[in-house]
Amino acid sequence: MSEDESNAPNSSEGMLLEPEKKTLGSWLLPAALAAGGAALVYRAAKKGDKKSKPSASAPAASASEVAFSANHSSYSMGKDYEQLVLEPYLAEQAEDGNLHLKGQGSGFVGSIPMIENLMLDHTRKTVISAFKSTHKVKVGKEFVQISALPQGKTGVQKFNDWIEEKTKSFQENY
Repeated sequence: MSEDESNAPNSSEGMLLEPEKKTLGSWLLPAALAAGGAALVYRAAKKGDKKSKPSASAPAASASEVAFSANHSSYSMGKDYEQLVLEPYLAEQAEDGNLHLKGQGSGFVGSIPMIENLMLDHTRKTVISAFKSTHKVKVGKEFVQISALPQGKTGVQKFNDWIEEKTKSFQENY
């Protein structure tokens, strides 16, 4: 057999374009494109729904207050709320010994980081709970205690997270 004859194509061998075998990889790209297209259609439909519904945005708050929307989904904070309301409260609590500060402890509490962290967490939760029970925010035209707000609502959760973050920062930097 000559070299030319051995290179001659068989009926299924040596074809320039062979049919591709279907594997999992060959289905991934089309499936991803279909899912992406469906997501775009869904997003466009939802965007159209939002335009037709009136949004409940938080009313403007004065410099030293927090105002929530009627459905508690959002809030606005006055530019001086942190400096005029939260920080003085935290400073008073720290000076009265109710809010433990990082590095404050002497002896046993300050020498073991795990115990100090537990003390920081415990006093932070206690002081925040007291803050929520003694301070009010604006909802519509009335003022409501922070602790009386529906805690499961998005705006309230974000506000609670903000208080937690600021109190923790205060404990570490005061």
